This record gives sequence, structure tokens and C-alpha cells, in this order.
Amino acid sequence: MISFAIFGVLIQISRISFFNLNKAHWPNWFAMIAYFVSCLPIVTSFLNESFSIKENLSSLEWLLLIVIYLVVFIVLVTCLTAIFAIISRFKIFKRVIDDFPIKKFSDFTQLPQLFQKKIRDNWRILLVICNGVLFTFVQMFISYLATTSFSIEIVKNIFKTSSGPILLSTIIFTCFFWLLYSLINRFWSALLFTIGVSIFITVAEFLKISLRDEPILPADLSMVTALSEIAKMISPVIIVAASILIIILIAASLILQKHLGGMYPQYTWKKRGLIIVLMLIFFTGGFWVNHENSLPYIVFKAFNVSSWFYDQTTGAKMNGPVLQFINNLDVKIMDRPAGYSRVKIQSIMAKYDRQAKVINRKRTNSLSNQTIIFVLSESFSNPNRIPEMKVTPNPMPYLSNLEKTTDSGLMLSSGYGGGTANMEWQALTGLSISNLSPTLPTPYTQLVPQQKTAPAFTNLFDSKIAIHPFNASLYNRKQVFKKFGFNRFYYEGSKYKISYKKRLGTSPYVSDDSAYKQTMKIVN
Repeated sequence: MISFAIFGVLIQISRISFFNLNKAHWPNWFAMIAYFVSCLPIVTSFLNESFSIKENLSSLEWLLLIVIYLVVFIVLVTCLTAIFAIISRFKIFKRVIDDFPIKKFSDFTQLPQLFQKKIRDNWRILLVICNGVLFTFVQMFISYLATTSFSIEIVKNIFKTSSGPILLSTIIFTCFFWLLYSLINRFWSALLFTIGVSIFITVAEFLKISLRDEPILPADLSMVTALSEIAKMISPVIIVAASILIIILIAASLILQKHLGGMYPQYTWKKRGLIIVLMLIFFTGGFWVNHENSLPYIVFKAFNVSSWFYDQTTGAKMNGPVLQFINNLDVKIMDRPAGYSRVKIQSIMAKYDRQAKVINRKRTNSLSNQTIIFVLSESFSNPNRIPEMKVTPNPMPYLSNLEKTTDSGLMLSSGYGGGTANMEWQALTGLSISNLSPTLPTPYTQLVPQQKTAPAFTNLFDSKIAIHPFNASLYNRKQVFKKFGFNRFYYEGSKYKISYKKRLGTSPYVSDDSAYKQTMKIVN
């Protein structure tokens, strides 16, 4: 505001010195546009990243670059001034300009009164913005509390490191409200629905991070087909509380709409249609946030939104759940390796085909008459491998003896106690998930459905059977296993009956012993 006032002083001096400027409006336009352009986060971020001046330049070179950048800035502002001067002649824009309270430098003396008037006239949209700031902060705060205990340092850290993401999330909250408002033309219904969505995101984020140590991601949307199974994982108290909250929001919406519905203007279809189109264009930008030099990419950088793909939970804490979710919309499967081409891949295949033929000359067995069993168990581990720990007697004597009489060894797992679908994908394809883009955390739901062909270890066999003694809706397993060529898929509710369903104690899961018996029954 101080810099804008300085612009006003310069204009006043110019008007006094040059009489002809008294009849011109463009100096005001020029000053205002120059101020806002120079202060926009998107501009300052772009200048910092793309127009930084190297330290090893000579004084003359440094001065020359300053002059060039200044000329570029003046030309840009002049062009924008000309554009705004032209569009200001249209009625809709002229009305906005005429309503703008500051028209000359002396108007700055009345800023307190103007500020109060603007608050009175625009309290509705300010209410929406305040709710946006509040819920964005709460969502970030809840993301921290899902993994750590309360501390005042959390609050300080949010305001210290996440002011940009809070501002951008508030803009998104407001735009989502405007989209709903334009669709239904009901202020309170649109506001309370937006608040309800924000509360749902907050609770879902807390539960997801608490249970899986990761925030809500676009890949989770595929779970809508397994809502009944997800509901079993959630406390009944939360479900009841959510139902009561929905009833309260609906009732509040109806009451406020009835008693305070006349306190805001009803928009025409023409204006509503324009807002809907603009909001939809705004939200589609989320699919380009990871495309370098695109406008959404620059905007995210300008508001200090970090990627944090390798640590999604930290990303949710720093950016907020909404921005972290949008960050993962623009999915790239993997970076193209240097020197990659069809010819190169074919030469590599030919090389290892030759080597395989040499090795196989002395082999008498064939994969065609072999039975291979993959066992992926989250509950199985050897406690004696834990440093400084010794369990007696040996909890797994049979496997220990088996290791000594046959080929055996250890495999590195990129997950433990969860992420089963990712372990399955790596085991069945022989590929490492670390080679994929960090924006693709779940191949089963994000990659396999898009593949025309899905190469897998199972391609080497004619008979392929999968056993998953649980519901198969999660992680798109039914479609994935079909694409991998499995002949039969045993799961709870499938047409292939699971014979062994014993559970340990009150556990809702089929025991390992039952799963192994089912496996041996099918093999035999």
C-alpha cells in the first residue's frame, strides 16, 4: 500500500507539471497495473526463478541486464494498460471501475471509512473467505495431530511455513463455493455444503494418516466401490457423529435460507453461467500443476506449494490436504530414461535371450511342469532377525531347516505391515515401484487399468490361480488379476468357494493356517 501511495504522489506531481495529464486516465491505470503486477506472487516467483542475475557478471553487464528487465517490465505494463483501457469501455467493467473507491491520491485519507464500508457491503464473501482460512488451518493442524501430540510449535510452524498454501487453499475454497452458489443460486446452502465437504476432508485425512500414514490421494477415489468394507474399518462413533453432522448442516441450511435468504442478491442465469465456466476452467488447471512452465505450475510455485511426493504425509502437513491431493492429480508414469528407444530395448532382449539359451542347455527341468507359489504375508516375520533379540525355541524350525537344503535367501521389501497391493505388483511384474514417478504411488489403481498389455510373471504359465481370503474390491484387484491373466481368483464373495475360513480369536481376518490349507487343497 505504501508503494501504491508513492505511485499516487508521482502521478499528482506529473499532473501538476504536465497540464495535459489532467484530462487523461491512463496514468492512474499505468500506476495501478505497475503496482499489482510487481507485487503478484506469480510474478515475483517467476522473476526469482527465471531472471536471477549471476554473481560473476561485471558491473556493466549487470547494469545492462537491469535496464533490459526494466524495459521489459514497462512494455508489459504498457500493454496491460492499453488492454484495461479498452475493456474499461464495456458496461460491465465500467460499472466495476466506477464502484472502485480509490480514484485519486487524496482518497487515501479516507481509507478507514472506505474499509469499513467495504466490510459492510461485502460481509457475505468475507464470511466465505474466513471459513476458507479457518478450515484450511484446521486441516493442516489435524494432519500434524494424526502423527504427533499437540504442541504450540505446530501452530507457529503452520503460520511460519505455510502462509502461501493457506492463501491458495482459501482461494480454492472460495471458488468451490462460487461454483456451487452459481449452480443452485442459494447462498447458505452453497456455504454449508462447502463447509460440510471441508469437514469430511478433515476427518478423512485424519483417519487415513492415522491408519496408513499417508493422506488422501486421487488413487483412493477408486475405493468408492468398496465403501462397505471401508466403513467396517471406521469406528461406529465416527459414523454416527458424521450422520448427525449431516442432519445439522441440512437443517441449518434450510433455516438460514428461509430467514436470511433475502440478504443476498439472486444472480441471473447469464451471470451464473459465466461464473460456472470460469470456475470450471480454474479447477481444470489442477491437471497441469506438474507440467513445468504451465500457468498452474507457476501459480503453485508462486504460493510456495512444495511437491513432497516422496513423503506424502509431510506434504499434507505443509500444503494442506487439498493442495496435496491436487499435486497428485497430474500423474506421470515415469521419466524417460536416457538413450531409451525401441531398438535399444530389442537389443537388450536379444542379448539376454542368447545368454538364457546358453544357460538352459544344461537344464533338464522346464517351467511348464513346475508349481510356483508366491506367499505375500504381512503377518509373517522372523523375530530372530531383529538385532539384539533372541527367541527360543526357534519359532519357525521347519522353514529354517528348509533354507539349509534348498535355494533360499532374503528379499528387500519396500513396505511393511501395509501397502500389500504394491508388494503384489512388484512381485508379479518383477519391477520396482521406485522406478515409477513419485506421483504414481499405487500401480494397481493408477497404472494397470491404463495399460493395453500388462506384462507379469504369470505370463510364463498356462494355469494361474490367486487366493485373497478377504474382500477383493480394494485396490482394484479383480480387474488387475483379470488383466494379469489369472484363470481363477478366490476371494470372499467370489464364485470360487473358499473352504478354510478359520479366524484367530476375534480377528476379522482369515488365519494364515487357513490360507495355507486352501492353497495346498488347490495345488493337490
